[in-house]
Amino acid sequence: MWDERYELINGHNWYRPLYYWEKRLARHRYDYVCEYIRREVRPGMTVADVGCGYGTYWEALKACGAKIYPYDIIPIEGVGYLDISKNRLPIQADLTICIGILPYIAKWYEFFKNILPYTDKLLFDFLDKWNCLNALRRAVPALNVRKVHFQSKWEIGWALTGGYPRFAHRGTGWMVEWKAGQNKAHPLF
Repeated sequence: MWDERYELINGHNWYRPLYYWEKRLARHRYDYVCEYIRREVRPGMTVADVGCGYGTYWEALKACGAKIYPYDIIPIEGVGYLDISKNRLPIQADLTICIGILPYIAKWYEFFKNILPYTDKLLFDFLDKWNCLNALRRAVPALNVRKVHFQSKWEIGWALTGGYPRFAHRGTGWMVEWKAGQNKAHPLF
């Protein structure tokens, strides 16, 4: 699908080299999330998959015996509607997975305000504003075709006060595993 769509633009294969790297990074992210699921999810756990789309990680979650609560901002049959930038997570989850969501939320602190009090663990990713490619996209807005937002590791670390974040560098951003601390008190709430 991606190959066909981008090969047809003006009859050129201009996207092919970028597609190779984008596909590789997406596969790397997918493998990372599936490994995290195998490591952390136990039978009977309540897992909220926010921004689930058509269920990229459902097979891995089902294989671990999780009870999945899927949410997305677009209407998909069998998936609950949730705009996490405006509404809180509607369940108390053992784990919440939010992959590819934070870059599309302008008020990133609302994202955390609407999730952290309602989950024990959170796996998410964000685009690092200091990565050289992202800095270029910020400096030249025409390059930011998806209108994504960028955060720094320090901003995210501050937002996760009261828990235990673990950062793993991935391409132009970071994957973050967060676990609630004893005290869920936080300056945002």
